[in-house]
Amino acid sequence: MPQFPNREPEILESLLHIFESLLYELHVAMPASIVSYYPVSGDPDPPAAGGNPHLWATVQPLLQRSYYDEDNVLQVYSYPMLYNVPVVHLRGGGAFIHMPIAAGDPALLIISERSLDAYLPSDGKTVVYTPDSRRHNASDAVALVGLSPNLNAIDLGGNTIDVLHGLAAIVQGQTPQAARFGVPAKSTDPVAKANEVEARLSALENWAKGLAVTIAGTTASPGSPIVATAAPTPFTPDASQIASSRVFVDA
Repeated sequence: MPQFPNREPEILESLLHIFESLLYELHVAMPASIVSYYPVSGDPDPPAAGGNPHLWATVQPLLQRSYYDEDNVLQVYSYPMLYNVPVVHLRGGGAFIHMPIAAGDPALLIISERSLDAYLPSDGKTVVYTPDSRRHNASDAVALVGLSPNLNAIDLGGNTIDVLHGLAAIVQGQTPQAARFGVPAKSTDPVAKANEVEARLSALENWAKGLAVTIAGTTASPGSPIVATAAPTPFTPDASQIASSRVFVDA
């Protein structure tokens, strides 16, 4: 909050203070922390809030405000908690990605330039009229979870797509083009290719059928004498043809 001088200000100085005061109440975005998250309709309502649609959260803004009191002493205070804040998830084309958001997760609050009261109950396709006069008000914030400070940095593998949840992970690399499931450092066991496995099982089955009438290097037919034949060709599975070169799991 701007500090007013003890002397009588000039006109330009007064205008600057007016503009600064207006900007002080204009909210755009700020970091916040998730206090509680409600992923399912019917969860208990958060305190002092009416209604509880799913995928909403209670959040605590993490920036403080300040002002000078009548004695010209700087006073600092925190923003109050915000209730029923819509949480933004990646969604589109019928696809949806949901994360197990927990208390303490960092988030970025994005404040709409107009009231969201008419938009949130809509179908998301229709242009809506907003009679409310609110502008850049913290009551019209949405939370984008994941704005993490440097102390909570995640060690990633580089030029990859990483999906992490605890010790479990899905890592898609670009070079080489390989996907790893499980603990990335231990995901070295290649997944078997179904068509190759089927082909090898079929070959094994045919080889086993050849053994059904083989007795110590001879073949016998009902009512016929035993005639010696060559031993069947040994079956040697080739695991290298079965193993995928692009998909690996935690062994």
